[in-house]
Amino acid sequence: MTDKPEAPGQMFSHLRLLIANDLIAINLPPDPPRRGDRPVEIDRTPVRVLGKRLHEVWWRGRQWAVTAYGLECLDGTYPIKGKRLAEDVDRYGWPQHMSGKGWCDPEDFATAWLAALALHGIKVPGGKAAIRTALGRARVASDCTVFPDERCSTPTKCAATRCQHVVV
Repeated sequence: MTDKPEAPGQMFSHLRLLIANDLIAINLPPDPPRRGDRPVEIDRTPVRVLGKRLHEVWWRGRQWAVTAYGLECLDGTYPIKGKRLAEDVDRYGWPQHMSGKGWCDPEDFATAWLAALALHGIKVPGGKAAIRTALGRARVASDCTVFPDERCSTPTKCAATRCQHVVV
């Protein structure tokens, strides 16, 4: 050893080397298996493709899938681009729009829509409150059993659920 002080950057270099060697010698358990490129699947029931083939699937429900494109109906007939997921959420929004369609499963759509917002990193104007409101409006719209082009024969029921159909 010399009486000469070590340079500031080299003072603890031998300790760093010792600590690194000790860490390498530790027997760590193997990494747990990863999901890899497999999507999260809620339902694996085969669906006949009627439209275009889906983009890479990230999440799959009963009727809807979150894909690299955005949100798509499993049969390939109804794609929604990812950047449009928060469109008009404060006034109308996708959940309310889709709950008015007789062929759409509104619960599966709502779940898929929430998953798509998260997986695509979409910031919704108005935050959680706007999302809750959009989902609440969708629930109200799906309560009515009348299709949009029909006339409603039960105005008292529809008045209670704020149905927007034409009343007889």
